[in-house]
Amino acid sequence: MKNKVMGYEADDFLHVMVVPDNNDSLLHRTYKCSGTGLYETWTRCINHPGKFVIISPKALWAKQDENSDLYQYLKTRYW
Repeated sequence: MKNKVMGYEADDFLHVMVVPDNNDSLLHRTYKCSGTGLYETWTRCINHPGKFVIISPKALWAKQDENSDLYQYLKTRYW
């Protein structure tokens, strides 16, 4: 195992930020701390920028059961 944090071990990992596509105030603003957008700001903060993705809730749940309560809640709230 290459990575061990707080007693958990992993061979690989992925940083995932789930943000609705229409959240322009978060996705398309320039952040003071970096002078860049959300993606660029976060990739500068982590050790493995190639392992960072931003995905919409809709894309994340695309293959889930559309009749589940959780799916319906997320659909109503975020897309």
